[in-house]
Amino acid sequence: MSHLIHVLEYKKALTEKGITCPIEQSKLLAEPFTRALIRRSYRVGGWTSEMDEKAWAMLDKWNGVSPIPAALIHKQAQVRIGSIAGAMMTTGTLPCKSGYSTVVNDVDVGELPACAVLTDYLVKELEANRE
Repeated sequence: MSHLIHVLEYKKALTEKGITCPIEQSKLLAEPFTRALIRRSYRVGGWTSEMDEKAWAMLDKWNGVSPIPAALIHKQAQVRIGSIAGAMMTTGTLPCKSGYSTVVNDVDVGELPACAVLTDYLVKELEANRE
C-alpha cells in the first residue's frame, strides 16, 4: 500500500485545523517527509553520502506517487540535522522546539496525529526501499 492514503489523511487534518489553501498544504506536506528523512538518517548513523543518495532516490520515488517539494524536503532535513549537531557540539543539549517544526495559524503541524502516522509510514517505506 502506498503512502498516498496517509497524505490524504494529513491534508484532511490540515483542513480541519483551518489550513485550507492547497498551495499552503503542499508546502506543509514537506514536514512529515522531512521528519522521516531525519529519523532514517539517525537510524543509519547520520547523514552520510550514502544516505544523501538514498534520500534523493526515495524523494524521486515518492514524487512519482504524488507531487512533493523534494528540494525543500531535502534542504530542511539537512538544515535541521546540522542545527541539532551544532547545538550538541556547542552546548551539549538539544535545541528548543523552535525552528524544528512548522507552525501555521498557531497549529504545529508536526504535532498533528496524522503527521506522526504519515512520518512513521514514510520511515517504513525508506527502510524497505519502496514507495
